[in-house]
Amino acid sequence: MQDFRSLPARIPLTSNTLPIIDAGLVLAVNGLSIQRDNGFVRIISYGGLESGGKEVIDATILFDRGYIDHIANEDGEHEGEQPFDGNTNEGVGGDEYTLATDQKSVEFQTRVTNAGDTILIF
Repeated sequence: MQDFRSLPARIPLTSNTLPIIDAGLVLAVNGLSIQRDNGFVRIISYGGLESGGKEVIDATILFDRGYIDHIANEDGEHEGEQPFDGNTNEGVGGDEYTLATDQKSVEFQTRVTNAGDTILIF
């Protein structure tokens, strides 16, 4: 199995100038789950780990030929813990979501155990 941890992944948002909208989302994957929706992209670090386990992901999400209007934390089961407080650490509360000043990329820093973390990118 190939290790994709340090390789960039290209995920198209349009096909023949029309937006791609995914019918569903597969949560239980190693790494990040991505769902393209109408006007936004949902990215989830799922978690689902046994007691004591932790997955640390520091990802840069770059939009080629596009701009990000804003980012948001998704309320509910896979809500990040205070992702806009300016504090990043290796604990499960060390989540941080940061929109670049040029609005072309987002730093998605997530630490998950049994519950996941979600970022919505508009």
